[in-house]
Amino acid sequence: MPRPGLARAAQAGALRKVIVSGGLIALIVAAAAGMGRWIISQRPEPEVRPEAAPGYTVEVVSVERRDYQERILGYGVVQSTQSVTLAAQVAGKVVEAPEGLRVGAHIEAGQLLTRIEEETYAAELARRRALLEQARADRRRLTEEQENLRQRIDVGREDLRLAEREVRRQEELLKSGATSQRSLETAQTQLQVSRRLLLEAENLQLQRKWELARVETTIQAHEAEVEMARLDLERCQIRAPWSGMVAERRVEPGQLTSLGTNLWRLIEVSRVEIPVQVPASQITSLAVGRRAEIELPAAGGPQWLGRVIRISPEVDPVNRTAVAYLEVENDPSTFPLLPGELIEAEIEGRLFPDVMVIPRRALIDGLAYVKVEDRAARRVPKALAAFGDDLLVESGLAPGELLILTNLEMLQEGTQVITSAELNERLRRAQAEVGTSPTGH
Repeated sequence: MPRPGLARAAQAGALRKVIVSGGLIALIVAAAAGMGRWIISQRPEPEVRPEAAPGYTVEVVSVERRDYQERILGYGVVQSTQSVTLAAQVAGKVVEAPEGLRVGAHIEAGQLLTRIEEETYAAELARRRALLEQARADRRRLTEEQENLRQRIDVGREDLRLAEREVRRQEELLKSGATSQRSLETAQTQLQVSRRLLLEAENLQLQRKWELARVETTIQAHEAEVEMARLDLERCQIRAPWSGMVAERRVEPGQLTSLGTNLWRLIEVSRVEIPVQVPASQITSLAVGRRAEIELPAAGGPQWLGRVIRISPEVDPVNRTAVAYLEVENDPSTFPLLPGELIEAEIEGRLFPDVMVIPRRALIDGLAYVKVEDRAARRVPKALAAFGDDLLVESGLAPGELLILTNLEMLQEGTQVITSAELNERLRRAQAEVGTSPTGH
């Protein structure tokens, strides 16, 4: 077992070693700190150059002359220029309705949409045509009889003329005693026969005339019936009247249809129309034929080009708007503008040639300021028109002047100003001078 005295001596020795080590470390740190302060004290102070106050920082824009096209903003809903509901015009069983023609399918003009059973209508057309041919045959027969009767009447009139002359001759001969009474009576009998035959022929001709008129009426009726039967047979096939899209389908093969049953609703999408509400104050700036840029309210979508085709002659007294009608030709190779979509349109208004256009915010109390060297100079522009933030100026400013846009409330004639670009350039040069000085690091 170790003695107590030896243990205490060992502990005291260890303590002395710790104290000595700590003191050496402290001395080293203090010496390093002193050396650093001495090095820093030997570095020369950078030269500070006083900078004159640059004035108010402003943003400027150069005044230029250019042609300005007024843009009229409006909103509207797309409408189809053509929309049609096709109904069954005959009753019967549907034997064909192409499966691929569903809502949204494209169709071509003349394309078959529905075929209704045709046998009954074909048979009715054949029957009506037979009746028409029979009536036409009756007309030919009566026409021939009319011609024969005309010839008989011509002969009868000649016979009557000869019989009358013979009677007169016999009467003269009887007066002179050259003939007998019997010969005269024979001539008179022949005259009566000729008159009777002529009258019968004329009566037959009149009768055939009325029969022919009745046959003509019958023929007209049969022709109308044949045409109706032909149309009924034709109506068994329902075809697209023009190219477009299927908006609604209500027919399937095997279905029994009755007259007037709605089967299809079609819309044309190759050309659409848009009634656009525009401010009444700008309606006089519009004209038929003006171009329009059209897009959906969602930013970044497709755009379409249209043109004004007509303008409403009335203004809504409540919301003070008028309607301009736009027409858009849809390109089938791109995304079409569909009926029912809400759009916004920018329509070309008046063209102002060679004017100065400045932002409306560049004016304060009717005054504008331009930057001349490093000072603000006051200008009194004369406005021609204003559209949104665009102000059209006809005088009071000169092309090429630097129009001040910001800090206008701080400016007076002669106020010192500097642009952001100029200020940044000064700071860059100052930093470059400090960085390149002989004593710089």
